[in-house]
Amino acid sequence: MRRWLTGGLLLLAGAWMGLAPHIAWAGFGLHVDGVARAWLLLGCLALAALAWAEQLNRRTLLALLPWTLAVCALDLRLVAFGAAITSALLGRSWLQRCAGWLQAGVWLWLGWQAHAWSWSAPTLGAFLTSWHVFVLMISAAFGLGLLPLGRTPCAPAPLLALLMLLPLFRIYAVGPINWGWAVAAALLGAGAALWCLWRAVDSATAAQKGEWLVLTWWATALAPVLLASEAALVASWSLALAALLALATCADHGRLAVLSAGALPPTLPFMALWLGAGAALTGGLAVLLLPLWLICVGTTLVLLTLQPSARWGTGRALLALVGGIGLPWLLERFFSTTLQQLGAGLSPFGRPLLWPWIGLSVRDAGSVTATTVPGVVLGALFMVAAAVGVLLWRWRSTPPTDTSVRLRPPTLWRLLRQRLPLVQRDRPSDDL
Repeated sequence: MRRWLTGGLLLLAGAWMGLAPHIAWAGFGLHVDGVARAWLLLGCLALAALAWAEQLNRRTLLALLPWTLAVCALDLRLVAFGAAITSALLGRSWLQRCAGWLQAGVWLWLGWQAHAWSWSAPTLGAFLTSWHVFVLMISAAFGLGLLPLGRTPCAPAPLLALLMLLPLFRIYAVGPINWGWAVAAALLGAGAALWCLWRAVDSATAAQKGEWLVLTWWATALAPVLLASEAALVASWSLALAALLALATCADHGRLAVLSAGALPPTLPFMALWLGAGAALTGGLAVLLLPLWLICVGTTLVLLTLQPSARWGTGRALLALVGGIGLPWLLERFFSTTLQQLGAGLSPFGRPLLWPWIGLSVRDAGSVTATTVPGVVLGALFMVAAAVGVLLWRWRSTPPTDTSVRLRPPTLWRLLRQRLPLVQRDRPSDDL
């Protein structure tokens, strides 16, 4: 009861921050602008996810002050200090602890070269080079636990993961970057996401599957972030929301976990992947569509292999469904100020058109629609999601109760065929 009360209060705080008409505050070297407001909302949701997963500890609470400093500070020296302290407190490996120090080094290096220590200094853009972007991208991969990839998952603390993605958003306020770095980030994020997804399928225990699944969503959030379009930033921000939802879901993987952590339409993870597909098409990187499609299908299959707990997880499933259907309204209400702030460094390719409670579409510079999701389709997809829920109810007693036993792919497909409606069932084999 206590964790639900704490998580609910933090969720209400995040909702107030996201739905308030306008929040702008400056003082003591801090400024709550559009980007900081977006990240403060994600921070509240991250704390709520940790509370629901019973992972909210003293170290996380100690890191709140330096994390807020790194998010809201105007002075690059304060940003560097906050990033270094946060990674030292929240890092779960030595590479994750070093990631914040690498990020701090970039800000100090850039400020020293430009002889300016404020985000609003006009000389920062003149000294921004590919080396700065490279170090920021590598530090993000280290902080997210994506490099090096091994057989043991090391999912990052959610506040640290959000802090690693923040500089890749902030960099557009400094100036435009080379398109080649967009390709590099897409290949790094998509490749790491597919690796984590495969490890999730091959893992033997439910805990490892959950960690690999959370890593998959964080890696997917990294893939579109440097495509320099509004749709890419919206997709990356939404994928970060999906990662937080997966963190709260995989802690107990209830019976409706596939609706809250999988990519079933019209849930929030599915809508985030759809935005990423639109950003890839309009940004000239259509090769990113295949990894996004595999992630969409693979995350659902991984959750199907988990033995569900006694809990249903109805609250998280409803949150994913409401978040997916209401995502256009949320972005129109909340994220538009962030896109306007970063507009100088963004390309005209891939602008999302958001129609509250109706749907969304992504168009290029010639107003040609790349992807669209009208509201009528969302209603039909909701019925599909309900049918999948019924199918999962029929599935509930099939997986083995011993989590050390692996479901081999042939066995998994045979169980799917036996449990699908209107298909003749054979007697289950004893090779489980």
